[in-house]
Amino acid sequence: MGRIAGVAAMAFVVVAVVMGGLLGPLRGASGTVLPMSYAGDPVLRLVAPPYDAGEAGANATQQLAADLADTMAAQGGVGLAAPQVGQSRRMFVAQCEACAGVAPPLPVTVFINPALDIAESFGMPKVDLLEGCLSIPDYRALVPRYQIVTMETLDFSGNLHHMRATGYVAGLLQHEYDHLNGVLYIDKMDISSFCSTDNCNIYFKNAGVKNGTWAWLD
Repeated sequence: MGRIAGVAAMAFVVVAVVMGGLLGPLRGASGTVLPMSYAGDPVLRLVAPPYDAGEAGANATQQLAADLADTMAAQGGVGLAAPQVGQSRRMFVAQCEACAGVAPPLPVTVFINPALDIAESFGMPKVDLLEGCLSIPDYRALVPRYQIVTMETLDFSGNLHHMRATGYVAGLLQHEYDHLNGVLYIDKMDISSFCSTDNCNIYFKNAGVKNGTWAWLD
């Protein structure tokens, strides 16, 4: 997902991941800032293949996670999916450590083979999020998103875990998950709200959901 104004880019040499239901460090991998893929690159329109059962803890998997985290930090983003750095794999990273209204702050977290469950949102109206994308720089738009989601993910030991998220965090996870299915936010946006970042800061500054929560269920 796009940048948050006022958040300085930082280099992450460790990544928070789900380990036995707790957040722990990446095992020994330091990341590299990778070149971005931008709208028009065919990789952004592919459905990324899943990891095999034994790949979750592989060195290459952990290295990509570290690279995604460092690239996201260098871009000042809150989320980044593997296709955005030219790699069609089912992995994304997300963080909301400096997002106003998000409690608790979400540390840099890796999602491997994520699966989206929207059952809790059935019967609820969608809510608008003001979204940008590191693969479509300098533009933003309002995008309708489910209010509550549960995201399944593997950890590096191959164990399944589930995160429940609401509001802004739920929208962030949906945005990154879409990337793994070849979908960009411009495919779902309210086209009348599509604007440059500068105009967005003038005309849509207070638009969209800002608050959100998250918690691990297991």
